[in-house]
Amino acid sequence: GNFKAYTWLLSRVAEERRMVLISPSYGMGNWDMRHGPEAVMNALDDTAKHLKLDLSRVHLAGLSNGGLGVSRTAASRFGNRFRSLLLVSPMFDTEALKSASFEHYWHGKPVLVITGEEDDRVPRDYVEDCAALMRNSDTNVEMTTYPGANHFLFFSHRDRFLKQFSEWLARQDG
Repeated sequence: GNFKAYTWLLSRVAEERRMVLISPSYGMGNWDMRHGPEAVMNALDDTAKHLKLDLSRVHLAGLSNGGLGVSRTAASRFGNRFRSLLLVSPMFDTEALKSASFEHYWHGKPVLVITGEEDDRVPRDYVEDCAALMRNSDTNVEMTTYPGANHFLFFSHRDRFLKQFSEWLARQDG
């Protein structure tokens, strides 16, 4: 999706964790178009020209339709450049998740999936099925379903989400 509306929330975690937050948008979150992985990498590479980044500690996150961008980027030739994946109320590219390149890049690596039990845009069963696809590649998937949360759990469950996200990142960078 388009994280621009959420950067003020995510910046709290970035500041706490002493991280740089880069949130490229591909249109209004139209990550099903071609060249999405290149858009992600262009944003990262451009930022690295201006800031000193530890490129061994890059985490890739996607919200809603941004899950398409995450799953495609993770399965692309750039998949090895990320330490972990975070997907919130996500759509997925199931073919990317089934690909040999996804399995190669993400075998044993951490993935956090968070969805709302009451999400009427991306059904929980679909998200659980996609998490299972990732587990089939021996990806270390941690999935959380927020009871009573809908697609906009970022706002309705803000404090819980931010705490979980920060703690999860701390474990990945530990």
